[in-house]
Amino acid sequence: MMKNKTSIFKTCGNLLGDNKKSMTLLCIYGAISVIFEMGIILFSAFYGINKALASRDFNLILISAAVILIFGLASKIFFHIQYRLSLKFNEKESNELRKRVFEKAIYLDANYYANNSTGAMINTIMYDVETFSDGMSNSVLNVLKLFVKALLSFVVVTILKPSLSIILWLTLIVVVIFSYLVIKKLGKLYSKRRAVNKKRLSHINEGIMGLKTVKSLGIEEKETETFKKYNKEHYGINMKIAAVNEIFWRFYDIVTYGALAVLFITSTKISMSYGELFLYFQLFKNTLYVTAHLALEFDGLSEIMVSASKVQNLLDYEPLVKDKEIIQPKADNLSGNIKFENVTFTYPSGETVLKDFNLDIKKNTMVAIVGQTGAGKSTIVNLIYRFYEPSLGKILFDDTNYKDLSIDYIHRQIGFILQTPMLFDDTIENNLRYAKPDATLEEIEAAVKFVGADDFIKKLKDGYQTKIGESGILLSNGQQQLISLARVFLKNPNIIIFDEATASIDSKTEEYIQNNLSRLMNGKTCIFIAHRLSTIVDADKIIYLENGKISEQGTHKQLMKLNKKYAKLYNKQRSGLCDKLS
Repeated sequence: MMKNKTSIFKTCGNLLGDNKKSMTLLCIYGAISVIFEMGIILFSAFYGINKALASRDFNLILISAAVILIFGLASKIFFHIQYRLSLKFNEKESNELRKRVFEKAIYLDANYYANNSTGAMINTIMYDVETFSDGMSNSVLNVLKLFVKALLSFVVVTILKPSLSIILWLTLIVVVIFSYLVIKKLGKLYSKRRAVNKKRLSHINEGIMGLKTVKSLGIEEKETETFKKYNKEHYGINMKIAAVNEIFWRFYDIVTYGALAVLFITSTKISMSYGELFLYFQLFKNTLYVTAHLALEFDGLSEIMVSASKVQNLLDYEPLVKDKEIIQPKADNLSGNIKFENVTFTYPSGETVLKDFNLDIKKNTMVAIVGQTGAGKSTIVNLIYRFYEPSLGKILFDDTNYKDLSIDYIHRQIGFILQTPMLFDDTIENNLRYAKPDATLEEIEAAVKFVGADDFIKKLKDGYQTKIGESGILLSNGQQQLISLARVFLKNPNIIIFDEATASIDSKTEEYIQNNLSRLMNGKTCIFIAHRLSTIVDADKIIYLENGKISEQGTHKQLMKLNKKYAKLYNKQRSGLCDKLS
């Protein structure tokens, strides 16, 4: 148990970072504010009532009033300082922590994203960071203040009249037991609410990112109904939480006022001054109220700790693929030679896709990789791009083990053209600048003209300053792909990977892009993952994969002459029996 507490404190300390000093100041000011509040009650009882009011001396009453005013103002001044610091702390902590989490998320490897949904990631970056930051500046501070107030009240009541305090002890036991039962119930409800909220975020993300698919399948109503279901479930859980809280506080009222009634009757049989009676009633009620609040605040802390753990787990995640501690900087570009030597690759899930795999890709050549789904095509690309690394064997770039190169260097040396290009909710110009931030306008225009994208850009009202929407939704598939090609040309790498780059566009646009591709590929190493075999007939080498092994390789003519699986598949596509591999 202590180990868990230690780890929680350590986690909070790690997430607070440089803001630990501010958090400490918040706690100090909060505690001082509570001490002054307690001071008002004690002074009012022992001096204000027992001495000043009892004597009817105006000067003593005036002094009492002045002291009470000073104590009250002091309490509020420290509260105001704590409040202002709390606002500043919350904003600073959430911004700094969210920046740390986002920077970590950007550099996470493919394995992390394969095992964690985008909705969960967004939930951690936005909700969990906010929950932790807000919780530290509010809930944790409230717990400290409540604890100080409860402890002082309980100690004073017990010392003042030990025999009478038995009523408080018995009542406290009842309140604590009932609080424990309520906390258990609320904990389950909070867990359900978190799970539903995660589903809602994932559903929103999938619905927006897959908007075209949703519309093409005509499932808008279905998606809306699913979201309504999650909303209804979320609403129902919130109502249950409200009901449990309501039951708790009504039970608290009954127990508290019942105990006060017993206390009032009992106090008549014990010798007490009016000041002591006032103090006892105030602190008795204070102790019970603060204890009840404290119990519920501790439950809120559990939610904060869950969020803290999620954020810390993300920050602590060790990528499977990462740079060596010492990397020799490489100033020149890769020439384009790629070699797989006895590569075996097993996914973290345990699935082995490649075993003793060998492949030699020469610079300035075009290599096409084809095969049935699951044959290992995408795995080869993921390994080349170093999304993953070989379990055994090695991959060489220009006779250098690519593990001796930095991941950033490798990514800058390779151009990646996907079936669905990743475009950003920005202008066309800024989307192109992602490839080369310091590119001049002349370089950008040259790249656009080179791939033939200038025709449609000139027709747009705002030209290069046209905002294309999230994922380039305001452009056609072909236009998106032309922007993607221009971006790769602007980057000008010596290695380009085409992952089914023309699979989702019409034949006319595909032919247009194919003509531009031949210009883009000139003097570069090009690797094609292809479904339409008609697009790769001019490849220098075609590799037919089967179960992670090369079953056939050669030029198109050589493989057609061999008349095996590639030839049969090509003839089927040519005759129109199938347009794509399954």
